[in-house]
Amino acid sequence: KFIILAAWLVTLTAHAQLNDEENQQLKTIFFESRKVISEVMKEFPIDEKLVDFVTHSGARTDFQLQKVYQKCISAETETITIGAVGGSITTGVKLGNEFAYPSILADYIKNMCPRVKLKVVNASQNATGSLTTGLCLDSYFNGEEIDIFLVDFTLNDGIKYKYSGKQDNSPYELLIRNAMTHGFISQPAIFGIYFWGNGFKRNYTTQKKHSEILTNYNIAAISMNDMVWRFINRKVIMYDTKVKIVIDGHHPNKSIHKLTAGMVSMYIARIFLKYAIEDAKNIKHEDGGLFQNLPAPINKNLERFDFEADRSFRCEMSSLPSRI
Repeated sequence: KFIILAAWLVTLTAHAQLNDEENQQLKTIFFESRKVISEVMKEFPIDEKLVDFVTHSGARTDFQLQKVYQKCISAETETITIGAVGGSITTGVKLGNEFAYPSILADYIKNMCPRVKLKVVNASQNATGSLTTGLCLDSYFNGEEIDIFLVDFTLNDGIKYKYSGKQDNSPYELLIRNAMTHGFISQPAIFGIYFWGNGFKRNYTTQKKHSEILTNYNIAAISMNDMVWRFINRKVIMYDTKVKIVIDGHHPNKSIHKLTAGMVSMYIARIFLKYAIEDAKNIKHEDGGLFQNLPAPINKNLERFDFEADRSFRCEMSSLPSRI
């Protein structure tokens, strides 16, 4: 598929009304993307397709990636900032922040976009759920302009938020709505990441409930939970047992963090390729901005919540992340 796209892109850029510098920008982004994809593919059995684990694509995520793409191909030196929230999985517990998937994703994007500077603001905290994060999002990032926003609370929310014995996804929806309206200077490209549940249990996870939220807001999501359990069930040698996936009860090892970053980078590369082809055809697309009109919330009580007015929660009383 990517070989076909390569031939197509070369043909388009050869005939499009682009100057030499613009042509080179398109070729650079395309071939750097292929390099990343090839590297990621080495981690997978030959019969697996990365796209199988994109739980759902997201039109809003794709729209916001337009401004990231423009930074990527800009002749000026731009900065792409990756923000991340979650629990101990996202902090890279027992490994170090440099081995956590947000930091690895920055390395992949740097390969795709060699001219830009990359910055990672990892605001995840051990044992934290989406409610505290959602209420304190602006405090966590302190005015940082975030371009790509990674969100994972599948494990911690599964432990923390139940109502009448059922999983409650209203804290997660509050976080997503804040990220799309008041949490940042401009709305980032949001990605939901789904891991497994406590004790590495496949079904003890909030993936289904969180997926309801992200689908409602047209946000992309990637399931590492589905990926690793397919590997286990098919007895793929690299990942056929729990000990080859986690370093303790449920925290992923370096290889899984790398695969997580690879999944997100492949999604981004595919969207960048789409925009590169549109550029070659002189198809104009708008830069992403803030979506002012959100769809109605799944949890109706959030219709009455005002992020500006409802400031009774004292974020300084909670443990603020180190923002590594």
